[in-house]
Amino acid sequence: MILELVEPYLEVINLVIALIIVVLGLRVSSVLEGKLKNAWNYLLVAILLFGIHEIIGSLAEFSIFKIEGLYAFTEFLFIVAFLMAVLLFRKLFLELSKKVKK
Repeated sequence: MILELVEPYLEVINLVIALIIVVLGLRVSSVLEGKLKNAWNYLLVAILLFGIHEIIGSLAEFSIFKIEGLYAFTEFLFIVAFLMAVLLFRKLFLELSKKVKK
């Protein structure tokens, strides 16, 4: 019973946090340059997909808009984009560590 009362508020808070993350990601992306910007762009795509994922989840929770399987699909896209960003950042950090050791 308490969960049913609190859940809509948590969805709104979750949506606000996702939107803040998207805005911060866009601001950081505009400052970076070079290889780091390329890696950050992959992370930015993941952040944007996360924002879309949260919006779709909130709309479905409030019974405004729901397409079966769309929530799971956006979650899959988010995870794939995030993993691509992590692999690219890993490659950059390995290159930097080799340069520092020389």
